[in-house]
Amino acid sequence: MSRYFVIDFKKINTQEAYKNIVAGHNNRNRNYPNRLNINTSKSKNNIVLSPLKYKSASELIDTANQIIKEENIKIKERNKKIKDEEQKEKLRRGLKKGSAFAFNIVVDCSVIPGWQESNYIEYLKEAEKWLRNRFEGQEVISSIIHMDESKPHLHISFSYYNIDLNKWNQRELRDKKLTDLNLILKDFERDIGKKYGLVKGDNAKLKQEIKKEFKVKDIKEKLDKNSVYVFRDDGKSIFLGFSKDLEEKISIILKTTTSLEIEYEFIFKDKKLNYNYEKEIEYFI
Repeated sequence: MSRYFVIDFKKINTQEAYKNIVAGHNNRNRNYPNRLNINTSKSKNNIVLSPLKYKSASELIDTANQIIKEENIKIKERNKKIKDEEQKEKLRRGLKKGSAFAFNIVVDCSVIPGWQESNYIEYLKEAEKWLRNRFEGQEVISSIIHMDESKPHLHISFSYYNIDLNKWNQRELRDKKLTDLNLILKDFERDIGKKYGLVKGDNAKLKQEIKKEFKVKDIKEKLDKNSVYVFRDDGKSIFLGFSKDLEEKISIILKTTTSLEIEYEFIFKDKKLNYNYEKEIEYFI
């Protein structure tokens, strides 16, 4: 059986995504009453490498923009003393509307025969250090190793705001291809994977492992056979129909998705199609 690592990279460009992924799932700031693979009794064992710095996306963006505003005042004062226009400093740019302001990275690997929790933790801590070095200067929003799921894995979130340069630098990271996932995987395999005997894997393989633990019947047992349900992924709703159709549709969704971690919300609707959130059931695959 091959030993492989998996890395997932996701840009964060909405308040909702930040709330659900960074503040919510990563830092367990939400309820998980019906999750199949999260043991909330073990959440206290999650290893916080960097505590959550901002509770909301607004707080992150406003803090960075305020620093930029103050820096631009200083730049303007310095530029007044410079006659040559070409020698004057450029003002720091603010965040464009709709632009990504953060990115989230998940580091995982296949089940390794003989590895104990300590082996996974050692690997993930070294991966975290490697990512910090790669994105040196980028503000770390939070970093945590989850110990309350099937096996340990890392979630680390960076801001696109560079604290060393006092500016948003999405463009610079893109131009240097530091956020190119293919290059991240290639460089990680060379620097970290080789040391631990791990080759570059893909999310589909890890998804197959996760699917072995995921029982469709576990969902169906909780659902009202005469009710209508909706699948939500990243804010988009997909009609599933009545519960008798769920097994096939869930299977299709699992086969076609590319995300390492998918949130499924099966939201009960009554005959008038009004939401009844008391019967909301969430699953994190």
